[in-house]
Amino acid sequence: MKILIAEDEAISRRLLQARLTEWGYEVIACADGIQAREALQAEDPPQLAILDWMMPGMNGLQICRELRKQSSSPLCLYLVADLEEPESGNHGRHGGWSG
Repeated sequence: MKILIAEDEAISRRLLQARLTEWGYEVIACADGIQAREALQAEDPPQLAILDWMMPGMNGLQICRELRKQSSSPLCLYLVADLEEPESGNHGRHGGWSG
């Protein structure tokens, strides 16, 4: 299965990529929201996306909203948010995330 990771912090992105690869997944790693959106809109896109809440270009919530408007495909989206932002979960649910 193909999984997209969108995380602007290089260390976090590389750690998650290494673990998922170790578990046998094909990983597409992106450093910003624009790269993530392009990868998710490409032919044969990943079936799962793990998106950082705050990233350069587009944030995870913007990506969720845009993808849900453009497609009814069964893509599973998860947002990773700062736990110090209590409202982030509520905003994400309204934006179309799956988690």
